[in-house]
Amino acid sequence: MATPEDALAAGADLLVIGRPITGAPDPGAAAAGIAAALRRTAAETP
Repeated sequence: MATPEDALAAGADLLVIGRPITGAPDPGAAAAGIAAALRRTAAETP
């Protein structure tokens, strides 16, 4: 299973992210962390 960052870097147009958010003690913080990581990856991907 790839990380969301790996999938985005590989060219994914759509990501479905569930358990890392819904299973986290603080879902809002988990979603914010994933979003930040995806923004960094998108900025680095040509």
